[in-house]
Amino acid sequence: MTMPPFALPSRLSVRVTQALFAPLLLCTWASAAPAAAVSTDPQEAPGVAQDAATPAGNDRGASAAEVESGEPEARRARGLKLRTERAFDGYTLLAPLQSTSTFLVGLDGEVVHEWTSDAPPGQATYLRENGHLLRAERIDNDVFYGGGEGGRVREYDHAGNVVWEYVCSDSKRRAHHDFKLLPNGHVLLIAWEYKSGEEAFDAGRDPALLEAAQLWPDMLLELELTPPSGGKVVWEWHAWDHLIQERDPKKPNHGKVAEHPERIDVNADRPARSAEDEARELEDLRRLGYVGDGPRQTDPGANPRDGAPRGRPMRGGDWLHTNAVAYEPTLDLIAISVHSLSEIWILDHSTTTAEARTSRGGRYGKGGDLLARFGNPRVHGAGPSDAQFLFGQHDVQWIAAGSPGAGHLLVFNNGQGKPGGGSSVDEFELDLSLDSVRRGMPAARRVWSYAHADIDSGHISGAQRQPNGNTLICAGESGRVIEVAPDGTVVWDYASPLRGEVRAGGRRPPRGAGPGADRDGGRAGARDGGPPPAGAGGPNGRRRPGGPDMDHGLFRAPRYAAEDPGVEALLGRPAETFELAAGRLVLSQAIEFDGDSAAPTPASDVSLAKIARWLRARRDVTKARIEVHVDLAGEPGLELSKRRAKALAANLVGRGVDCSRLVIVGFGDSKPVADASTPAGRAANRRVEVRVAELRGRAVGGEPLDGGGASAGDPCGR
Repeated sequence: MTMPPFALPSRLSVRVTQALFAPLLLCTWASAAPAAAVSTDPQEAPGVAQDAATPAGNDRGASAAEVESGEPEARRARGLKLRTERAFDGYTLLAPLQSTSTFLVGLDGEVVHEWTSDAPPGQATYLRENGHLLRAERIDNDVFYGGGEGGRVREYDHAGNVVWEYVCSDSKRRAHHDFKLLPNGHVLLIAWEYKSGEEAFDAGRDPALLEAAQLWPDMLLELELTPPSGGKVVWEWHAWDHLIQERDPKKPNHGKVAEHPERIDVNADRPARSAEDEARELEDLRRLGYVGDGPRQTDPGANPRDGAPRGRPMRGGDWLHTNAVAYEPTLDLIAISVHSLSEIWILDHSTTTAEARTSRGGRYGKGGDLLARFGNPRVHGAGPSDAQFLFGQHDVQWIAAGSPGAGHLLVFNNGQGKPGGGSSVDEFELDLSLDSVRRGMPAARRVWSYAHADIDSGHISGAQRQPNGNTLICAGESGRVIEVAPDGTVVWDYASPLRGEVRAGGRRPPRGAGPGADRDGGRAGARDGGPPPAGAGGPNGRRRPGGPDMDHGLFRAPRYAAEDPGVEALLGRPAETFELAAGRLVLSQAIEFDGDSAAPTPASDVSLAKIARWLRARRDVTKARIEVHVDLAGEPGLELSKRRAKALAANLVGRGVDCSRLVIVGFGDSKPVADASTPAGRAANRRVEVRVAELRGRAVGGEPLDGGGASAGDPCGR
């Protein structure tokens, strides 16, 4: 790897670059920080379709540069635009759609690691706890093609060697879009499966909707990895097993769609569009790198009675276009984003494969039927078209334990077909308790939303809640990644300068269009340890003004905490050590709180990060007890100490500590260590103690696990 002039080794240059250039960057880009529409008012469908009020000043005027170029300035400038102290400390994983490389990028925009492959992404990428990269990849398939196509999942070690791969691409099935690594080490992936025109017709599909003379509904496959290649399928779910239709009483699954929201209407479909609009979008997606070149013919063996128009691309057979899968380990539930129907579906993962084919079995007793669905009531007869509140959405994610909003679902709502247009990130709460689901379909309640022109993206894109409450948003078409605080303030803003070296179908771009190249074909240094210099790394490719950025597209941009095990394994951080006094960790810097707040001060991050690293390294410590003591007397003091213990546990869980290893208790003022009649004594009594409560499964110190304190609850939120 060649370094740009005056470059320092990448790990050292991170802070040096920040110190030298951060003031300049902040001054230059401060005006680019967007004012946004933010809503925190809980709303229940169909009210969630209402947009939050936009603050004054949200509609900024065009700059001189914008007037001259005919495109928004936000699309022209690449690289780091803004970094503030409120940004969550970590590294962002970027896989440009037109690139065979995947990059781990720091908060200053510097690339700290790069993996190379022989194929573009297809589409999701994740970092494992051992520092390896899991990457979906797009490989050729002559039978079926469409947006988000993949076909292969690979695992790369630190040096870029392939240590495992699984190919799911043949004449009957093809992996696409997303996958998830489950807590048991298995991989859960989305795949298309082939159904002939005859099969679709026999299932009650309207022949007029068989535009490709065949259908490719979605399925989920859970794989037990068998390195160095392959995997054993240990669980499956197929949308085709859960159909309903009211078109033909002589065919299977006949019934009233509105009376069976747990089933999928085989004739529900994406809104009809003209052939011209379809072709225009397909060309945009090819240029973006989201869909490769593929066969144009339809199924040559199609039965004429299917009535499918001839000459349409195979993409027409992509019925559901499921583009995201998420897993919630506490409830053992799966969420999928069904793009074509503008819905989120919730599935029971506790079923066996046999039960998942039916409507019985599993924890909820409903087999593989839908436990919940929301976003577009029209497609299952539960409401009119104006009750729709998701519009071609992407990237459903369960907010993880330890992050504000844990257990809620976060959705990038692209806004395709939305009246007035515009994208948003929406957070939804659902009651998915056993009793609630058994009573019927739980309603979705929107509890937070963010919208701004800078995140508008008609395709791809995603969002991720950070442990500090911020939300990281990837506007996929433009390659723009911003981080917003709960109040909508932008605290980090990065327009990826990383570009691809391959086009759809394997065509190479003009010279100099690789990651970090400038307009003249020279290297701008974006891949060599720092953001490109001013003026370098600008857009390089054909684009309609205001349309998708054809060079810098990103499917998503997940961030990993600086203390994440995968980051530490990859970048090599020394293990933390602590002096122990009677089983108590001796902290060199106390954990403190302001006033009666339950949240630790920012200065406490140093100690909390060290504790998290130590606990992750010391797997022999099977239980650690967090004790919080205050100088406030009585019940108020006890409640305050419990709230603080709960907040500390959430902080540590957000840093990668297994929640089941923590015991959290409050003591109030019941165990003073100094004279409470003096200010110095009261200050000493306000303290946090972290103790080893269980070693290799055996209690330590002759005390119960709670140490005699009042429980602050279950750190896992159960």
